Amino acid sequence: VLQGVKDVGEKPRGARTADKAGWIKKSSGGLLGFWKDRYLQLCQAQLLVYENEDEQKCVETVELGSYEKCQDLRALLKRKHRFILLRSPGNKVNDIKFQAPSGEEKDSWIKALNEGINRGKNKAFDEVKVDKSCALEHVTRDRVRGGQRRRPPTRIHLKEFGMNALLLSAWFGHLRILQILVSSGAKIHCENKEGNTALHLAAGRGHVAVLQQLVDIGLDLEEQNV
Repeated sequence: VLQGVKDVGEKPRGARTADKAGWIKKSSGGLLGFWKDRYLQLCQAQLLVYENEDEQKCVETVELGSYEKCQDLRALLKRKHRFILLRSPGNKVNDIKFQAPSGEEKDSWIKALNEGINRGKNKAFDEVKVDKSCALEHVTRDRVRGGQRRRPPTRIHLKEFGMNALLLSAWFGHLRILQILVSSGAKIHCENKEGNTALHLAAGRGHVAVLQQLVDIGLDLEEQNV
């Protein structure tokens, strides 16, 4: 099963109020992919895909935090109001193509999905804490589940982690952003407060493309967190 996309056979329990919903054509993927009418529901950082509007059978759940952005997909015929979800570098998910019934609906979905992507990335950031033993630890397994909304990253978050833009791009696997920062003169040997370099963060999160880029520009493979 690809990370970020799950096949689901029934309606999720405790379904939330949708941020946006409607009928959209969705591509099955591939060069010869065909288009199917699907009823979509955007709920926070998840895109739920249904066969029918009664929402009884959820055929797919898309985790938007695994995607980089949603943008217009230029078609040969302008009347094809198509747009695409582009995966984040290092994530093993597929780009997803959609077709809206109108230009207005296309623009509305692009805006809503980009907001969902941002919520997904903020959620991932908020679920990571710095342990006193200098290890980055994922805490969702033991966290008490509450009804309160998680807040987006703030300056306090960044101060606590000691993370600058380069380290954040390595942590989240944003290859293009990391390339821009490096070409603009960002210091590649920087560390966060716990001594983790960009190489450590990319390796710990399994971001192969980012890791390869850091190796190519000369980061020391033997460097240790001490």
